[in-house]
Amino acid sequence: MKRLLVGALLVLLLIIGGLSIWLYRELHNPIAHTHSTEYIVIPRGSSPDAVLRKLSAEGLLRRRWPLLLYIRLTGAGARLKAGEYRFPTPISPLGVLKKLQEGEQRLSRFTVIEGWTRWDIADSLAHVPELQLADAKAALALMDDIREIHDLDPGATNLEGYLFPATYGFPPDTKAPAIIATMVNRFRQEWRPSYSDRARDGGCGRHRLHPISEHAGAIACHCASQIELRREQGAVGYQRAS
Repeated sequence: MKRLLVGALLVLLLIIGGLSIWLYRELHNPIAHTHSTEYIVIPRGSSPDAVLRKLSAEGLLRRRWPLLLYIRLTGAGARLKAGEYRFPTPISPLGVLKKLQEGEQRLSRFTVIEGWTRWDIADSLAHVPELQLADAKAALALMDDIREIHDLDPGATNLEGYLFPATYGFPPDTKAPAIIATMVNRFRQEWRPSYSDRARDGGCGRHRLHPISEHAGAIACHCASQIELRREQGAVGYQRAS
């Protein structure tokens, strides 16, 4: 009888050991799929089971129950986040879980190139479908709101020179005013009052200064006297102070 119990215990341990090894491989082995360039939406309030069913249907999970078991044993379900995800291929079930815990939001990207005027920026914004701007004039009108820079430049009539050149990421439902405000906020993060003094010492004199960024996040100034009207393009061109 004792031998029978010992034998049964050994068999049970072998089964548990084999199942553990199998589960480990199931959770760690990467799976190739065909949706790496697509966004998969995980709605807010989705249960772990519903999330894994969706991912399994999309081919990201070979079997959903090993990961579901892991989530229930570890309590990881409370840390899953809604969002719009792109999963690389191949990816393991634990890799999928990690992304779901980190959260991800689909972002459109908008780049402001150094040297662009507000006309250039407005034209580029008008070509971003998500912003639903009628035309460049609609975008340009938004740049006449100078409330965000009034403390920096009380005499400003528009945001020329205060739209920081960088690449910005934004969710698809973001509106144009929010993107423009982000550019101004980025400028404020980079700007220091001492730059105005440095610009005047460099020969900008009494002209109102238009500070913009240069390489490596440094800031340089442009003098109002160096603004040239590009009438044929309806834009203002800047030339860097020598």
